[in-house]
Amino acid sequence: MNWKFENMILTPETPDEDGTIGFCTIERQKLIYNEKTKRICTVGTLGEWKNYSESKLIVAKSKTVNGDYEFVKRFNPLGNRSLDFTIYNDTEAGQAYIVSASGHNMWLYPLTEDYLDVKEEGRTCSLKIREERRLHL
Repeated sequence: MNWKFENMILTPETPDEDGTIGFCTIERQKLIYNEKTKRICTVGTLGEWKNYSESKLIVAKSKTVNGDYEFVKRFNPLGNRSLDFTIYNDTEAGQAYIVSASGHNMWLYPLTEDYLDVKEEGRTCSLKIREERRLHL
């Protein structure tokens, strides 16, 4: 398979609530299509340049997967740091989730209908491992 570069999702010049997102580390970015809003949403982990002290999620949206993305927000879901994470979309139940590591806990956060935030009803479980978490259904 040959990949062709189409567009940068977020750059240091991307506008945010403080001006621009600036130089930072954005990792583990996930894309999810929202059938209701007809938008592509991306969620990634955000850290300060060369460290993980911020450990927030950053959210952006676009009309197309290779289009220009608009910054939505950066946040700690329900006040918790967010490190390794994934997105799960339960299409049968009509609910998408962020599954996120925070220390030795794993959090399951239902996403809002537009996929741009988490609902106020996250659940947690304590784990003895820190990496390579999986959601088994």
